[in-house]
Order: sequence, then C-alpha cells, then structure tokens
Amino acid sequence: KEVWRICEEFGLTIVAQEDKGIRCHVNTHGGLFSWLKGLLSGLEWKEEEYLGSLNKLPLSDLFEYGKAGKKLDSLAKEVIIDPKAPWTAKDAEKWDSISVEEWIEKEIGNVGARCIVRAMVLAVFCARTTEYSMLMFLAALADESWDMFCVGAQSHRVMEGVGSIGTLMGKRLQEEGVQIQLNSYVIGCEQKSDGVALKMKSAGIVKSMVAKEVIITVPAPHYKDIAFKPVIPQLPYSQDMYMGKVIKTVLAYKEKWWKCEAGMADPKLAGPITLMFDVSHPGEPMLATFFYGANAEMYTGDDKKEKRRQLAIRTAQELLSEDPTIPDPRSNDPLSVVEGDWPSVPFIAGAYAGVPKIGAITKHKMHRQTLGKPFGKLHFAGTETSEHWAGYIEGGVLTGYRAADEIASSMGLGERA
Repeated sequence: KEVWRICEEFGLTIVAQEDKGIRCHVNTHGGLFSWLKGLLSGLEWKEEEYLGSLNKLPLSDLFEYGKAGKKLDSLAKEVIIDPKAPWTAKDAEKWDSISVEEWIEKEIGNVGARCIVRAMVLAVFCARTTEYSMLMFLAALADESWDMFCVGAQSHRVMEGVGSIGTLMGKRLQEEGVQIQLNSYVIGCEQKSDGVALKMKSAGIVKSMVAKEVIITVPAPHYKDIAFKPVIPQLPYSQDMYMGKVIKTVLAYKEKWWKCEAGMADPKLAGPITLMFDVSHPGEPMLATFFYGANAEMYTGDDKKEKRRQLAIRTAQELLSEDPTIPDPRSNDPLSVVEGDWPSVPFIAGAYAGVPKIGAITKHKMHRQTLGKPFGKLHFAGTETSEHWAGYIEGGVLTGYRAADEIASSMGLGERA
C-alpha cells in the first residue's frame, strides 16, 4: 500500500496495533443459559446490558456477528454490479432508500451482533447508521470487504502520527522550490481559454492568480464554497453530501492502568465516546478515545476542551476498568491531552470524509470515481473521489497520483516518475 511505502520513504515508524483483550458495552440475550433460565421460570427472554471482555460474550453473539459480516459481503457481491457505478446495481433505488440502521434492525436477529456491527460501522463513516444508505455501504464492501474495513484498515499505526506525512512532504517540496501558501483559501475558480483564473482570500485580502491546470482537493461537501465558472458537474451531488464528524482525544499517562488494548460500545447504549485504542509508545502509555457523528458535533470547539477531557477519562474508566465501580486511581489524572477536533477545522468541518445522503447516489448517478472526473482544466483529488480506500489516507494518496497523471498527460509531460 502507498501510505506504508511513503512512511518507509520518510523513515517513519510503523507499529502493529494490538487487538488483544477488547472490551465492549453491548446488549445481549445472555446465551443458552439465560434462555433456559427464562424458559424454566416462564419469564420473557429479555435483553441485558453487558460490559466486559468481547471474548466472553455468549458464543451465539460472536457467531452471529461473524455471520453478519459474511452476509454483508455476500450481499455486496450479489447487488453491486460495478463498485465504480453503484447506481447500476440490482434494485439500486431500493437499496439507496434504505438506511444501514434499517437493514441492521431487520436482518441481524441477534441483539449482541447488532450492537457490534452498529459500533463498527459508526467508526468507519463517522456518522450514525441512520444517515447513509445500504447502497453506499454495499458499494464500499464490494470494493474492500467487511474484514478489511473493520480489521485490516486498523492493523497498524504510525508512531509519529500519520499527520507527520503531510509536514514532511511539504518540507521536501519547499526544498525543491515549490511555493506553498498557507492560511489562504480559494473563493473563485474560472476556466478560460488560456488557463484557470483563481481568486483567493488571505488575511481578508483578495488575491488573484492564473494557472494552466488546477487540482481541487477540498472535501466534496465544500465545493459549494467556491464560485466555479462554469459550474462543475459535481456540484449537485456534492450538495447532497455531508462531512462525517470525529474528534480524537488522546490521554497520556505516567503509568498504564488498563490491561486490554481496545474498547468499543454500541452508540445506542454508550455515552458520547464509543471507541478507544491503546496507542502507547515505549514508556509512554496513551489512550486514544473517539467522539463520532452527532456526539462530535455536540462536543466540538475550544470551549468544550475540558468537558471532552472529563468525558474521555470517565469513559475510559467505565469501559476499560476490570471493575468500573472502582476505577484505578491512576486513571484520574492524565499527564497531558492531545486532540484532533476536526469538526472545528475551518473549510473542512469534519472527518474522515464526505458521505452521500440517503438517495443521493441514484439521484445524481455519481459516486467516488465519477466525483473525481476531470472537468476541463480542473482535476479533482481527495479521499471521497478515490476508486479504492475512499475515506482513508490511502485513498487520498491514490487520487493525488491520479490527478498528477491527468495533468502530466494533458500537458504532454509523459507519465509520472
């Protein structure tokens, strides 16, 4: 994969993400013993909350979760004819009108499996399962598979942080004479016979420049913030997209007080944080906690930093402690907190990517690669426009290569080196 290659090129440290000892907060029917108990007592077989090791869930829950993943992969193969054009799928309009949550509730009979699937899908798209269609989800699965989405994509991490890639690449480009202008944003983009006229705003001052070719990399939901002339064909579809929302709050501790490597919770049961990972460095214990979707929107902003810190500590105690009623005293006072509050970042306002609204794909007959189709002298890159790994950094990198090849071809420069 390209991100791995780039990390090696810049000497970044890639480490395996441990996944041993996952704890979860879900509902369950309690397995065979609870069913027999209810049967013998004449009581209704009720759901009960479970907070503990994922591996200690009833075998029926774990089996049905695995079965659900296989069912989704099989459905994707059956329905999606071409992942590049999901509107050509069998009964495309039907699948584009059904939310992922509707499918989960109807097709996954086991309550524990439902809870796990819901939590996993929320973490992938950073939006509630009620907010996007099964057609979009099945197209993604047809391209990558359930296991790759939920396991493979989380298998490794960059110790220096993936964000360091952009900093290092920017430094190299500047050393090679490329001018990078920060704290500026494009407000106008007009194609003319001799090039593309751009209007940019910096510190309240409007500036102009002309380019032979232009690559647009802003998230698709923000195409509307640029006055394109002529109007780009992607605009109507992009206006039926919204940004996923996520905040990552990392707690650094003097000592590691938790024993497991990760925690997850059904968003219908849990508080605002539904996923956490051990992201420790040698001698530096750290926990990464995640606010997703509506919860990220609720807690975004500098004025809520302390609240996020308190919630991260409390949720870590509840989810990762062997006995949540008696949290380890060492968990109360992290040494420091580092955050990625992406909903508050100007001109992005979210992460990890733009997501089409229910019905948008069949309405506009556009998705991913068609969203990135060149228009005149304009080229489109960014993870939403990727044929593969859309929503991930890998997808963003691949679209950068594609846009570079398009421009090289347009200008007669040959293939990218």
